[in-house]
Amino acid sequence: MKKSGLSASAGICLAVASIIAGCSGDSPSDVLNTPGDSALESGSLSGGGWTPAVAAAAATNDKVSICHSGNGKHFTQINVSAQGARAHLGDPSTGKGGHDADYRISVLTPCPPPSTPGQVQICKVAGIGVAVGTNFTFTLAADGQSKTVTVAAGAGPAGTCVNASTYPIGTLVEVRETGQQGVTTSAIVVVPAGAQQGTSDLQNKTATVIVGVGTTTLTFTNNGPTGTLVICKVGGTGVTAGTNFTFTAGGQTSTVAAGASPNGTCGTALTLAAGSVIVTENATAGVVVTGIAGTPAPTNVSFPNQSAATQITAGQESRITFTNAAATATNSGTLVICKVAGTGVAVGTNFTFTAGGQTATVAAGAAPAGTCTSTPLTIALGGVTVTENAVTGTSVQAIGGSPALPTNINLGGRSATAQINAGAETRITFTNVAP
Repeated sequence: MKKSGLSASAGICLAVASIIAGCSGDSPSDVLNTPGDSALESGSLSGGGWTPAVAAAAATNDKVSICHSGNGKHFTQINVSAQGARAHLGDPSTGKGGHDADYRISVLTPCPPPSTPGQVQICKVAGIGVAVGTNFTFTLAADGQSKTVTVAAGAGPAGTCVNASTYPIGTLVEVRETGQQGVTTSAIVVVPAGAQQGTSDLQNKTATVIVGVGTTTLTFTNNGPTGTLVICKVGGTGVTAGTNFTFTAGGQTSTVAAGASPNGTCGTALTLAAGSVIVTENATAGVVVTGIAGTPAPTNVSFPNQSAATQITAGQESRITFTNAAATATNSGTLVICKVAGTGVAVGTNFTFTAGGQTATVAAGAAPAGTCTSTPLTIALGGVTVTENAVTGTSVQAIGGSPALPTNINLGGRSATAQINAGAETRITFTNVAP
């Protein structure tokens, strides 16, 4: 692109010189009054902010197009070197210094700025330990004025968003989140990426942006009090060392290879919200849980359901160890699930059940016996929860079984507890109707 220097015309020279007076970072060869052809004007760095990433790109290109104003009203476009840009835009790491009304020119921050204002949007993500719906307050400060908005935390990754305010293009806006007891800010993401001024200050829950055409979005993610959980796996009799087992805890998963007794092999620590968490091992064919221990001691231990609860303490590590062994007649029994098609339910309608981390699909059969699973499920000794997946237009009318009636029957929840005995078969039968 053609460049014209200060000698282009006396009028231009005087106009530019009067505006940039006092900018020690500019040299006569740096200052131009023609639009730049820098890659910084488009792509992922669109938005007039000044950050280390933008500064690095500018250094490679060795040109930054700046919209410069001596009084915040009369704007002139100039091109300077990356080093000279610091005098106008400040320190790229902190965003401090420079000229208050100056901004980097991009496709979203043209010069002079258009009259239509830009929108600042604030989004809130409920991270680990923060309940969805928790309200957070933000203060937006610009040009000596401030306003507050309240945003309810939403589920990740997008969270809940609120249009906070509109500002003239090129306005520097600082957004600060009001702190809450026990809550930390883990991330602040600005879109477009090039709109951020300086870097996010997570400790002070603050970020600054240059308002561009359209919407500039700041997404804050918070975490509540958290601790860590390490899950360990011991391969007992009949389990080959190195066999992978998968666990779920607090919505996260961990895969751990079985190791030798007594400590086994441990997985990578999971960061979880403080409080009680259920740890569940995914079912593995031919293998049952024979032991669950840990620090602190687990509660609600259930070998058939392959689960236990453990306490997560803020700032501390908890450990839980599962031991498995190959299923035998002494450490397991079998479960047969049967399905009866009651009034209004067509024979042959498929229903799916879960028990001990395993699933079974059974076609409804005629009363009184119905249809049963052709392959029994092998389950560890004790009470196992059997749950039927909901089927639209049907409800559970009755749950029976043998050799003993199930316990904890919950027709509305479509579940009951069946007792598994060593080397024996247990049957449970669900009858459904169409209301």
